[in-house]
Amino acid sequence: MFGGILNFLQDFVAPLFLFLKAGYHLTMKQAGDILSSGDIEMDATISQKIAGKENRRIHSEIKINQENGIYLEIGFKDVKIRIKCQNKLD
Repeated sequence: MFGGILNFLQDFVAPLFLFLKAGYHLTMKQAGDILSSGDIEMDATISQKIAGKENRRIHSEIKINQENGIYLEIGFKDVKIRIKCQNKLD
């Protein structure tokens, strides 16, 4: 999550205090059970904090569906990336 000079400074002062922090939160919106192998929907958020102030937040949504495949959406700042993988039947 961090690189460059900030990462070097954090390594140097780490015994005294941590000013770089990253957080991760995952929420299961829908989960199938073991027997039915149903659909799965998850929301994940990654946050980057420098000196307690949130610098960057990345949000993703993951959907796994047996009929339609896998859907992934990642958003940060003003950018959204959508990826859709589908099963192809011959």
